[in-house]
Order: sequence, then C-alpha cells, then structure tokens
Amino acid sequence: MSYLKVSQNLLRAANATRFTSCSLSKRGLATVAPDDSFRIPLIDFSKYRQATSLSEKRKVADEVVNGFKDVGFIYLEGHGIPDATLSIGRQSADFFRLPTEAKLKLSWEDPRSNRGYVRVGRERTTQSADSVEIAKLRATAPDSKESMEIGRDWDKTWKNQWPQECDTPGFKQTMLDFFQVFSLTCHDLHVLVMRSIALGLDLEESYFDKKIDQQFHNLRLLSYPPIKTSLLQKDGQARAGAHSDYGSLTLLFQDSVGGLEVQNPHTKVFQPAKPIEGAIVINAGDLLARWSNDVLRSTLHRVVAPPAKKISDNEAMTPARQSIAFFCNPNGDANIECLPKLLRPGEGKEVPDGAHRGIYRALHVFRLDLSAPPQLTAHGPDIEHHRSFRLEKGLEYSRSTAHSIIMDGVDPLITLALSDLPTLAVDEVPNLDDYCAICLMTYRAIFEKAESLEQVVMQTIRRVLGEEHPDTLTTMANTAETYRALGRLEEVESLLGVVIKTSRRVLGEDHPDTLLAINNLAMTYWKQGRWNEAESLEVVVMETSRRVLGESHPDSLLAMNNLAMIFWKQDRWQEAESLEAVVMETRRRVLGEDHPDTLSAMANHALTFSKQDRWKEAESLQLVVMETRRRMPGEQHSDTLLAISNLMETYRALSRLEEAEQLEEEAKNHPHYT
Repeated sequence: MSYLKVSQNLLRAANATRFTSCSLSKRGLATVAPDDSFRIPLIDFSKYRQATSLSEKRKVADEVVNGFKDVGFIYLEGHGIPDATLSIGRQSADFFRLPTEAKLKLSWEDPRSNRGYVRVGRERTTQSADSVEIAKLRATAPDSKESMEIGRDWDKTWKNQWPQECDTPGFKQTMLDFFQVFSLTCHDLHVLVMRSIALGLDLEESYFDKKIDQQFHNLRLLSYPPIKTSLLQKDGQARAGAHSDYGSLTLLFQDSVGGLEVQNPHTKVFQPAKPIEGAIVINAGDLLARWSNDVLRSTLHRVVAPPAKKISDNEAMTPARQSIAFFCNPNGDANIECLPKLLRPGEGKEVPDGAHRGIYRALHVFRLDLSAPPQLTAHGPDIEHHRSFRLEKGLEYSRSTAHSIIMDGVDPLITLALSDLPTLAVDEVPNLDDYCAICLMTYRAIFEKAESLEQVVMQTIRRVLGEEHPDTLTTMANTAETYRALGRLEEVESLLGVVIKTSRRVLGEDHPDTLLAINNLAMTYWKQGRWNEAESLEVVVMETSRRVLGESHPDSLLAMNNLAMIFWKQDRWQEAESLEAVVMETRRRVLGEDHPDTLSAMANHALTFSKQDRWKEAESLQLVVMETRRRMPGEQHSDTLLAISNLMETYRALSRLEEAEQLEEEAKNHPHYT
C-alpha cells in the first residue's frame, strides 16, 4: 500500500472518499428534530466570504451567532474548502486498514497531547473528570472507534507518531503535506467564522484576530469500524460517548453514513445531525462558551450506530464510518475572559473567568500546549511584513519540576508580582503546570515586570534543571525576547549566543529550537544594521529549513522571505527579487491566490519592483492584492488600507494622478488612517 503526495492527489478527487451526503431538499433549516424548537441551521457562508458590505456580512453573522446561541451547532456550506482537499479521506481510510500490530506501534505516549493512534476500546469519551469513573466506563462501555491525531510536526514537545516508511510508503509525507494545506485552509475558515461571531455579538469584526493567529490546531482522523448492533446495546455503549469539545470551534467533515447526535439543550434528548452534501458541521467548544458567558453553547454530542444492515434474523451490522475532526483553538497565550458586553444586568457571569480572577488562559483548555509556530519576521520600511516573531515556547514543566521550583521559593515572588493570582499550596499538584506557565506569561506584554520575573525563573531553572536542559534554554530565549522588547540588544545578543551554542550541542543543528534561536539573533543583528552578520545566520536558517522541511514548507518560505528583506535593506534588489519570486509562486501553488501569506508575498514583490522603477510590474501585483483584500479580510481592515496606499504611490510614480487622488481620498476615509 502506498500513498500519493498531496500536491498530486489534491487534483484527483474522483476516487476519493467524500465527506458529504445527499442534499436536503429544503434549504435554510436542517435536521428537524422531534422537538420542533430544535433545529441546526444550514448557513450559506459564501454570502459572508463574498460580501461587499458590512450589512451583508451582518446578516450571515446573525445566523451564525443565533445557531450557536440556540443549538451550539451549525451546518456551513459555501465554506471555501475544496472537495479536492477533502479527498485525502481516502488516505486516512487506507491507514486504518493497516494491520493492528502496525498501528499499535504508533499509539500515543503522552496523555496530555494524544498525538498518535488510539485503538478501538482504548478510550471512553466522557465529560467526567473522575479518574475512577472514567476507568469504569472504559472497562464496561468503551468507544467503538479508532483514531489518529496529528499536529504541528515541528513541535517536539507533543510529538507526532509516524509509521515506518516500509510499513506505509508515503503516508507520513502525505499526511504532513495534507496537514499543511488542510490546516491553513481550516485556519482561514476558523478566522472568518470567529469574525462573523464578533460581528454577530456587536464587536469589531477583527476582535478575535490577534487571539487566534498562531494556528494552535489539531487534526484527528477517525474511523468507526463495522460492529454488530448487539454489542452496541450495552448500557451506556456508543461509538463515541457524549462529550463537548474543549476549544473554540470544531470543524467536522463526515462521510454519508451518519450517526452524529446532538443533545437538545432544552429537553436533554439526543437527536440526529444528518450529513448534508457540501456542508460541514461546526460546533462551539467549551472555551468559546466561557468567552461568551455561555451565551454561545458548547453542546453535548455523541456518535451512535446509524441504520444497520441485517446479517441474520437476530443480528445486524452497522456500516463503517469515516470522519475528520479539526479542532480550532486560540493562541496559547491568549487571555480568555468573559466579554463585557455579554454580562447580564444584575446576574453577573454564568461562567467565572477561572481560578485566576478574570484571566482564563487557552492553555487550561488545550493541554498546556504552549508552543507557538516558528514564525520568522520579514521587516523593512514601506514593506508589508508577516507576523512578527515572538518566541512563545513557554515552559512545559513536568509536575516534579514545578514542585521543585515552588519549593525553592519562587512562589512568594510570583505571588507578589502577580497579585491577582492565588497562592497555591504545594499539594495542589494538578494546577502546578498551569500555574507556572501563567506566571511566566500573564505579564508578557508588560515587559518591565516580565523581565524581573523571568530573571528569577531563569536563574532558578538553571539551578534546578541545569544549563543544558531544554526548559532552561527556552527560558533563556524567552528572557532574550523580553530584552529585545526593552531595546537591550547587547544583552539579547549575549544570551542568544549561549542558547545557540548549547542548542547546537544538545539538540542538534537541525532542531527547530536551534533554528528559532539563530533566527532571533539574525533579527537582532537586523535591528542593529549589521547586515552581513544577519545574512550569514539567515542563510543557515533558510538552507537548513529547505533541507529538513522541504522547499514548500512555511518555515522555509519565511526564512527565504527574511533573507530577501535583509537584501532589501542593502539595496540588493535582484537578489531580493529572486527569493521573493520563489516565495510568491510557492504560496500561490500551495496556499492559493487569496491566502493572506500569498498576498503579503505579492505585496513585498511589488515593492521590490517599485524600488527598481518597474512600476507596471508593481501595479499588476498591487491591483490583485488590493482587490483581494477588499473582499477578504474586508474594506475596513488595516491590510486593505496598506494595499490602497501602496497602489496610490505607484500611480503617482506613473503620473496617473487622478487615480492616485481617488485612492488617497479613499485612504483618508479609512478607519485605520492616521
């Protein structure tokens, strides 16, 4: 059994498993339950994606919010995810056909992350937090499903589990390529749905943007093998037990078999959520419910047996079912606190903001997964730049480490610095992981306070864990980033030099953390105008990323973009142009013409043309960027203003003054104009 590369297979959807079903003849409402007040709405989201006015967006936003208010679930069609992308379901089905022995080698090792394979009967999905009750449920009525969970492959804290190439030729690369394409597409949909929620709650459309831009998402491939109905008749038995999801949103792509049931929040009766062709199921998670003061529901749901085929007078067999769940989460360092607009007069909060008096970190909900994507920075005056790099690796403490640190006397200092955090007793073991992570990150934006706290933590961890422990290196890198924010660049250089030297020796030249530290030092040199030193380091990052991750990997492209920006600052236009062209064309091919990263690459490339007085070439790219950004992220977004301003300058250079004046007038009326 072999696997096609996704780059080829995305074009071949004809033979693939389709995660769809037959269409309902009646549009607008789906899944009419026995209780007529309970309906999962079917929403055409293309009307939001293609809207040309805020009023058009609000109509769709109201539908989305009302669906989450009433049911906690919606169906979305017109979501923008191509059928060809979903065709990867065929590969996931092939994986589950492997011999059990081969799959068991990939079983997850860390219960906090669940990365890897889960055999039939190993799990019992439940809302219970009682370990004894969970063990009893798993023993008496385990879930009759198997799954494979995949996350960001660079994240070595929560490691993906991959089969040997000889067992499943091409599977790892297929899944990695798919995860890259699929996760970016789903991430974009996550952003758009959260924007519609913001509008529906009378917030700024971009309210959630900065809290959800780090792609803290997981992909779960699910397979429900055929099973005799008699085995599903035990008390409490289901294909997947009743549960809610932990994040902000879950995107579910299911085949035509069915079996998903949603609990009516009013009657507590579970009712079917049948598959609809071309639509995906989206449900709100616990974190979004907490964010919204339970105005938006995180609803219990489960998977039961669909209609079965009789195999004898007394027995029937349920059909196999395939699905893909994409769990969307906010950033690991996002503040999750009840939205003030959703506090009910005289009632206060339905859901408290957690144990930390108004601050509820996303890490509480998704397993202390504090590692942020390794995003590199593209700088440059008058150049659109990508997301700024901040090393938010965090400290993935073991409980014994956290216990040692608190016993060593850091706790009183933390309590003093962060007076709104409660003092934890040493015996409160389940909370120590969260506590230490929050102490480091709560005041990350207030750098002066963070610096003194990080100094204490860094010195203590050095003493407790040693100079070469990965957590020590992470803490040192975090402290260096705080120094950078304070403008203390010489200290940044010194500290990162130690981190790089030790990381190379302990972790290796190719390790993501080593590359991150090298990139950070390159950006420090960039800030100091030390172009040759910045260039030599960024070349290392780029070439290593290309070799280890591949030419098309986002990290490789960002490293190329960074190097182009270093050339840009030295007026080395042709060298910058050649790198930018590769970045732009690769993103077009992998991410699509409309993706924000593609548009940023096009904008950068256009400005390099303009620096060489190649105005017509600049104009052709800038027109595409501006018109696309008018459509998404929208007329009111700051990126759209930047695109308008760039094209305005090009028109001026071409002496097309009337067109330039029209754009200038539009820019002056933009809400982000200063």
